[in-house]
Amino acid sequence: MLKKQLTLSPNPTSGIVRITGASAAEVQVYNTLGQLLKTIQSTNEINLEGLPQGVYTLRITDEKGFVVVRKVVKEGKPFCRLSLCRLRAVGFPFGELHCGVADEVP
Repeated sequence: MLKKQLTLSPNPTSGIVRITGASAAEVQVYNTLGQLLKTIQSTNEINLEGLPQGVYTLRITDEKGFVVVRKVVKEGKPFCRLSLCRLRAVGFPFGELHCGVADEVP
């Protein structure tokens, strides 16, 4: 029953993922290479803010020992002109990006 009831939201996320439908005793976060990145105990909120954008696997164990595996997509923050101006200041040779759109460099 746990498998059908458990949901992650929001998915995709830019940071915090909430687990609903079960009380998580342990959550393990894996990258696409299968490397364990973090283990979180006794919480239904998982913070992915420090991780780069990509797809992550959450291995969720409930209080009874049942395990469910779910995928979550971590979105990146859009580029802003300010951070790209910093890149340009250190010699970034290409066009600037603004909200994901390339501008021509004069």
